[in-house]
Amino acid sequence: MRETLARGWAARGRRRVVPAAAIGHALDFASWRSLVHPLGLADDEAVDVMLQTVDSIADR
Repeated sequence: MRETLARGWAARGRRRVVPAAAIGHALDFASWRSLVHPLGLADDEAVDVMLQTVDSIADR
């Protein structure tokens, strides 16, 4: 799933590794749980945080 989602960003080759890692982190249940439960974000806010994170990394 991570590689499929990484295709949405224009980076190729080695430049795709970091965004793909960020996508993997976003898909990890523990990442979501840490944003929602102890930090108090709603599900849609957690989605927004992860999307902005991946998007900012992919723009480098």
